[in-house]
Amino acid sequence: MCKVGKPRLSPDQRSVILQDPKLLEQATIRIGQFLLTFFVDTETRIIRPYTNSNFILDFYRYQASEYYIAFTKYLRHKRVKVPDYDKQYEGINMFYSFVKNLHGYDKFKLEGAMSSTPNSKSLQLVLASDDASRKLGRGDYYKFRAGNLMFGCNANTMMDISSFSEFNSWRKNQLLAFYERIQSRIGNLVEEIGQEGPSKYRDYYFMPQFEVGQQELINLHHYTYLIDMCAMNMLTDQLTQIVYDINSVLVNSIYFSTQNRNNYHKMMETEQFVKTKKYMNYFKQKFLAVDWFSTFVGLGFSPFNPKEKDINSLTQTGKQVSLYFVCCCCFHSF
Repeated sequence: MCKVGKPRLSPDQRSVILQDPKLLEQATIRIGQFLLTFFVDTETRIIRPYTNSNFILDFYRYQASEYYIAFTKYLRHKRVKVPDYDKQYEGINMFYSFVKNLHGYDKFKLEGAMSSTPNSKSLQLVLASDDASRKLGRGDYYKFRAGNLMFGCNANTMMDISSFSEFNSWRKNQLLAFYERIQSRIGNLVEEIGQEGPSKYRDYYFMPQFEVGQQELINLHHYTYLIDMCAMNMLTDQLTQIVYDINSVLVNSIYFSTQNRNNYHKMMETEQFVKTKKYMNYFKQKFLAVDWFSTFVGLGFSPFNPKEKDINSLTQTGKQVSLYFVCCCCFHSF
């Protein structure tokens, strides 16, 4: 609209005037026709794109889509012929029925895994809960890091996570900080999981395209599958032990309270927590799974101050400087 219609303010500064409304009308009609012939142009016999997984899943519902209603109504209003979407759908289905192999990958070669860790200039620490869920759980989550594991697990930081996909990205973000320490346990997960055969549960674990070339994110992606399967007692002993071993590493980065109260009046020593089978067994099996966060909650304040060194009943920063948020195993059914 800005490029073709060339809008400008009216002399009274109270409205917008289009300097070339006719040219804008022509461009809008062409855009409508283009979008309604995007997949198949029966006149020029163009088919694009070849690979679009959403086509088979969503295209048959085109009559209910907002863009279809808007553009067909607009073209009819302008007395312009509306492209036949039914022919597009039939044409694509016929094309798929005859062409089984859409792409070949013989020209691709593996040069080596890309690093999922940006350089120090682009990697950003998340030090406040404002907008933290978006940074730690959306498509570019690997560019950010929570101040520490406990800050990332804080309820204020997680409260805006709205889907399983975001939750899974958030978990991968948390684990990236420990990747060097757990790499040896998750390096061959694809092969190990594959030995157990396909599972319907893996269909829910969406892997973004940008992760495909980054081995760290691939390994962590498959590990999050193990987390949930372990929580449901649906893994072999060998794969279960991987989850147990990694959680045994993560437990050392968390403070715990068992008071079932909304404060940190009394903290449990990590050594004591590890020795208490009731708590440690549950932690090893459930940590970072949905069950864990349905039972336990991490509390703290919104701002993260890495220079905070005071010791008090709320921050408990005495043992590890810069730990401002405490992920506490308390508040059952909070």
